[in-house]
This record gives sequence, structure tokens and C-alpha cells, in this order.
Amino acid sequence: EIKKETYNILYVDDEENNLNSFRAALRRDYNVFTALSGEEGMEILSKNDIHVVVTDQRMPHMTGVQFLQRIPGDQDNIRIILTGFTDMESIIEAINTGKIYRYIKKPWDKDELKITIDNAVETVILRRNNKQLIYELQVNNEQLEVKVQQRTREIERQKEIIEMAKAQSDSLLLNILPEEIADELKKFGKSYARK
Repeated sequence: EIKKETYNILYVDDEENNLNSFRAALRRDYNVFTALSGEEGMEILSKNDIHVVVTDQRMPHMTGVQFLQRIPGDQDNIRIILTGFTDMESIIEAINTGKIYRYIKKPWDKDELKITIDNAVETVILRRNNKQLIYELQVNNEQLEVKVQQRTREIERQKEIIEMAKAQSDSLLLNILPEEIADELKKFGKSYARK
């Protein structure tokens, strides 16, 4: 079960009434940030880890699509746009370029909005968890590679030591063997002569 109150939602709209309605609809479930302009929204994004960004399309100075396109690529969040039918061409283009996760038609329904936000939060959580797992896997693979190289060097060193010891013992045997054999032969010869 997701603890929703730990996730941050940003809603950007130039109409104060819309911001208040949005905040009232979601404040029990999420930390809701609101901004009256794209510039204000950028300021909030620069200071907070925002999981889901929702914006109105029609705003002065900067449209919702333009605002979403200005969000830095390294920010891992889900982007949703609120729009009327007249803006559909620019919305479809933004969806196709991957800048928008979903769009919601105005006027929005509270239940539909909540379900969409819930799904967006789950999606961003899964995405971030996958990135973390991939990072951990890469780190573990690199550490494993280093351990394999170290172990290979140790085995090669041990093999060299064994070969050196074997070479030394072989030369030692060659030096010692003739004298030992001579002694053994003498002993064997004496015991055989007694019989």
C-alpha cells in the first residue's frame, strides 16, 4: 500500500479558483503544490521533488505544453495536462513527443482526476524503483567483475608458486636421488648376501 501523503503533486493554472478546487480534491491524499504561472511552477520544481506535474493548457505567457517542455529532462516525474477540445492538436503532438503522460478534459471530474493521479504516482514509483534496481545491478556487476579479476590473479599466483616449488623439488630429487639409491642398493645388497 502506497503512503500517498509522501508524494508531491504540482498543479499550475492561472486561475485561483481552479487551484483551490484542485487542492481541495487532493489535499487529503497528497502534498499539493500550486502555481499561478509557468515561471512560478518552475521555481517550485527547482526546490522540491515533484512526482506528478499537472498543468492547464491555456495560460498567458506560457502554454501548458510549453511549460512541460521546459522541465529539465533529469527530473523523473509524470506530466498531465488539463485541456479543452480546441487545444487537442498541440496536446496530441506533446503526447507523441513523450512530454505528457495523459490529458484530462475540462471541466475535470474529481473521481477521474484522483484515479489518474493515483495511477501516475504508481507509475513514477515503479519507474524510479526500476532505475534504482538497474543502478544497484550495475554496481553489483562491477564489484563482481573486480572480485573475479582478483580471484583469477590469486589463482595464477598460487599456480606459479606451485610450479616453482615443484621445479625446486624435482631438482632436489635429482641431486639427492643417486646417493639415496646407492645407499639403498648397498643395504639391499648386504641383506641379500646374508640370506
